[in-house]
Amino acid sequence: MKIKIPKSTKKASSDQPNYSVWEINHLLKTTIENAPFLHNINISGEIIQLKPFYAGNQLFFTLSDGKASINCNCFLNVLDRIKFEPRNSVAVRCSGKIILSQRKGNLMFHVHYMEEIGVGDQSILYEKLKKKLAKEGVFNAQHKQMIPKYPAKIGIITSWNSAAMWDFITIINQQAPHIRLMVCPATVQGNQAVPSIINAIKSLNTQKSVEVIAIIRGGGSPEDLASFNNESIVRAIHHSHIPIITGIGHEIDDSLSDKASDKRCETPTAAAKFISEHTQQAKHSIRLTLHSIQVLP
Repeated sequence: MKIKIPKSTKKASSDQPNYSVWEINHLLKTTIENAPFLHNINISGEIIQLKPFYAGNQLFFTLSDGKASINCNCFLNVLDRIKFEPRNSVAVRCSGKIILSQRKGNLMFHVHYMEEIGVGDQSILYEKLKKKLAKEGVFNAQHKQMIPKYPAKIGIITSWNSAAMWDFITIINQQAPHIRLMVCPATVQGNQAVPSIINAIKSLNTQKSVEVIAIIRGGGSPEDLASFNNESIVRAIHHSHIPIITGIGHEIDDSLSDKASDKRCETPTAAAKFISEHTQQAKHSIRLTLHSIQVLP
């Protein structure tokens, strides 16, 4: 398929500078890293996505305040100068400078010292809500519904035309093409995500032919996935009379929506494979049976 790119009605001026990507990144890097007010600053936030990189002798993590996040790194020798072990969910105050990768154009906060200032607000709220819902039995195994082995129709809640949607559809079509799919588009991040996902769950619960609901979303930052820890969404999942499978983010992402669902899968792809698993097994069993049958002359 050829994609037509509309021609701009505004002609480029010969007086305008023209840069290669390398040149513009070099210009940005020089400007940012030479700015005195970005040389020695303090940033406070909660540590998330901590990843030691021993081969490079560095520690990578993200600082988040619940509204925004910034990627950070520090060399392991910094750990010798601080009085605690960096770990996820800890609130810290970091000192350092802003740097930019010329090759990728990524901003990063290079940390040369940090101090612990308590437990992160996001973690406190998360744990408080988790304990509240657990006490009510929202996550109890006895409330979870059985997932049909051979569903005829699945309702999908996800962002329309997203990679997650097409990955899911592709696998189902390949492994269990008899299954009918109904996509109920929803906003899966941002301010509109909560009402959008709840309305999608309610809408699919009115469809008598839908046997399973799959809520799927690809990976993203903790801020992108925050909606799936919302109490209203968790309760909507819990009260659904149609079994719900979740495939949200990556394997390391574990939301309260996952805990409330009838089956948690690590990714959207894993959710599609789980749904089509019994069909694949049945196909394999039939092939073996047909292969073992002897036809008499």
